[in-house]
Amino acid sequence: KTRDVLVARHADKIPVVRSKPQLFQRPRFSFAITPEQVLTFVLELSAAWHQAAESEVVQLCLEPVEANFNDMVQSIQDISAQCLVSKTHKQETPFDFAFVRKLEQVLPTIAAFSSCEEDGNHETAQLGAGEADRCEAICRQVREALQG
Repeated sequence: KTRDVLVARHADKIPVVRSKPQLFQRPRFSFAITPEQVLTFVLELSAAWHQAAESEVVQLCLEPVEANFNDMVQSIQDISAQCLVSKTHKQETPFDFAFVRKLEQVLPTIAAFSSCEEDGNHETAQLGAGEADRCEAICRQVREALQG
């Protein structure tokens, strides 16, 4: 659109010479275009193209990047605000480490447990008759220690 306006404006400045009509021939038009006029037109067209390209770069490249950056900053601020809220919430309700004393009673038994005792057949993937009972006994001790 800008180009068409520019062409029309420069075309109006070009002098046109019309030949005399002759029998069975159309009149001929001669345009006296000077190098200076061409140079002026090319410079103005180039400036208009540069301006249009610059606005497209801003619209198609820079604005989406800026919008993405702003979204990222907003997300960081939201996460920071959530962290602050969770930190203040954690300070209000301290973590209960009472289970550690209870677990301390059971850990030596767990550490001493071995599946290689008594009747286990270690050549196969099957449990021996006593292995499953011993595992269940240790699990029961852990549950009782944590609940009681």
